[in-house]
Amino acid sequence: MGLIYGYLLVVTSVLLHTQAHDRRYHGVAYHLRNVTFSGHFLHINGRLVCNEGFSMLDAAVVCRQMGNDSSHVNIMYDGTAKANTSLIGEGCRGSETRLQQCYFGIKSGCRRTIPVSIMCHKGEKQKTNITVLPSNSIRVYNGTTVTVTCLAKGRYMPSEYWYTWTLANTSNVVGSSPSISLRLDEAFRTKKNLTCSVAVRNQTQGNKSIDLQVLGDPPPLEATYDLHVGEILELDKDCKARCNCSLRKVKGHRDQDSFDKIPCNMSITNKSQSGLYIIRRTNYLNVTIGEPRKGISAEVVEIQVSDKPTIECPEQQYVISSGSKRHQMCRFQSPWFIKNCTGDPQASCINCSIHTNEIHNRGNFTCEVGYSNKRLNESNSTTFNIRLHILNANWTVLVMTGSNISLHSPNCSDTNSNNYTWQILSDDGKVSGNHSQLYNVTTSANYVGFSQKMANTLMKLEVLHEPEVTCDQKVSHPLGTRVSLKCSVNAVPGFSYITWTRHGEVIGNTNSDTWDLGDIGMVDKGGYTCTAYNTMVDDCSNETREGNGSCTITLDVYVEGDKRTVTVVASVLSLLLVCLMGVVGVLSGLLHVARREERRGNQPTKMLPLLTTPEPVKGVPPSDIYENA
Repeated sequence: MGLIYGYLLVVTSVLLHTQAHDRRYHGVAYHLRNVTFSGHFLHINGRLVCNEGFSMLDAAVVCRQMGNDSSHVNIMYDGTAKANTSLIGEGCRGSETRLQQCYFGIKSGCRRTIPVSIMCHKGEKQKTNITVLPSNSIRVYNGTTVTVTCLAKGRYMPSEYWYTWTLANTSNVVGSSPSISLRLDEAFRTKKNLTCSVAVRNQTQGNKSIDLQVLGDPPPLEATYDLHVGEILELDKDCKARCNCSLRKVKGHRDQDSFDKIPCNMSITNKSQSGLYIIRRTNYLNVTIGEPRKGISAEVVEIQVSDKPTIECPEQQYVISSGSKRHQMCRFQSPWFIKNCTGDPQASCINCSIHTNEIHNRGNFTCEVGYSNKRLNESNSTTFNIRLHILNANWTVLVMTGSNISLHSPNCSDTNSNNYTWQILSDDGKVSGNHSQLYNVTTSANYVGFSQKMANTLMKLEVLHEPEVTCDQKVSHPLGTRVSLKCSVNAVPGFSYITWTRHGEVIGNTNSDTWDLGDIGMVDKGGYTCTAYNTMVDDCSNETREGNGSCTITLDVYVEGDKRTVTVVASVLSLLLVCLMGVVGVLSGLLHVARREERRGNQPTKMLPLLTTPEPVKGVPPSDIYENA
């Protein structure tokens, strides 16, 4: 009988426990009687439900129960209402069609009164809205500190948003909180972009930018201005909108009684405007934060006015006929420009320049130049007449560097060279000097020969020199790779051949300045010498000389990754060795001190006399002796 009662008790307990579980979590009607969805808020039994422990699976079941699309569900933060009911239990698995089928129960009260706000919709998920305050553009007076706030609103809790502030679209991070404070100074004279980027769980939600700009007093002017008649002095440069300018001229040791108001773009019309001026500038600062104000500056400026800039237009110009190169006949400074450029009937002239490859461009030209912002007249323009000679290179003379030569020598040129007077030709087309006799020649140049009986001629004097060889002093390559060793050669005339040597032995003669090595090994380490040779023949002395020059490349071969490993290991071992030496030194010092103290403590002491006489050893009874029977 006792066994029967015990069995019934166990069965009853299990059934009661199962019934209690069902009543609490399996959607008993009086627990979740009325589920409504109003204004994106979830109501159960007429009460607003808070979002504690409410998952995306739970929200999908709610959308499905309300007859809405459950493919895209968002749980949003909305602080416009306060919830007073909490859901308890394990929640939904996601396949249910009604919230009553989930493992839920309800209770009164919430730890946080933020309600469940659900969006059931198709397509893209809801985007985060970002707002930056105070405005899209901030203009302040120099030195003002401003506070900028970035607000993100979307389906996440405010604490889940991460903020990053960057300046001028760069990686220059200036803040990582919703609100930051910046002191705007001279660095913000020009507009700079401040961007707030918002992210949640390493996913970018969006960004918002505003412009920052500092308005201040007009920036300083230059101490001295060198100007020409017809130029404009820009006093309003970097002076913001509504800039007003005035000045008074300093005469002797005193200045004018009052300021004369002038345009901020001051025209220079004559040389009498030269002198010292006190210039005052004011601008209206239309700031968005703070009170509007004026920026004011007053400075002493010296203005020096010259009548006309220097223009260089030689009447006689000699030009070498070449490819598509253009020759500028007049060289002048701004603000001058060419108004008219005319030549002989067949000559083509553009901006006082001609093509040097068109032989018919030789002849007479007229160029009229003047100020760029004035109409040309006799007072502010200048006319230049130019005779242009286009020459073909008749011959080239090769001489050794450092030679002393005579251009009249028949060996140096053609048979008619002694009938000419030679002048050197510069890049601007001018000729100068008498260079029939040359000493210590080191530079190549072009010479024009003049004769009364024959046409002008052109000779190119080219200075010969031995090869100048340059290369990398040391190169490193990993084991087993292909390597090209290269040297650079500068020689007149060019090099005839190159030899590559290693350890004093020639490993190759070539016409190339590159030596290739394939699949290098450790045996390929060492120095490789590149030697270039050329043959120089002096036209004036008929001397023939062979020149050479060389450089050495040291090849280092290493196993891939060894360099770094060996370097790190060597550094660690060096550090350990230094530490070990330091420890040994400290221990040696401590041991020395300890031994010194021990010696002090073990000094010999005087022997004290014995106060008692030792007692004699008492007799010991003899032991039994057993003899062998």
